[in-house]
Amino acid sequence: MKLILIICDEVDVSMVTRALEGAGAKTYTLIPKVLGRGESRSHANTSAFPGLNCALLVGVDELKAEQVHAALDEIQGTSPHQVLRAFAWSTEQWI
Repeated sequence: MKLILIICDEVDVSMVTRALEGAGAKTYTLIPKVLGRGESRSHANTSAFPGLNCALLVGVDELKAEQVHAALDEIQGTSPHQVLRAFAWSTEQWI
């Protein structure tokens, strides 16, 4: 099993969730209003650093993780303000 953390600009959440659903990952946890500082820009919801990110957590099997990876690769760079990062960990379900 894989746990995937996806960070994206708040305006790109619907594009990311559509990509997840297209990859067959229909369940996820959305964490809205995520503040952060990346290599290219900061989102701190201030006048100096406007905007917010969102985080999505997706737990899927190995095969579906590859499909999610491919779907995210497909949308990478398709939005002018896009901040899209994804990380995956091997994990196990406890409950």
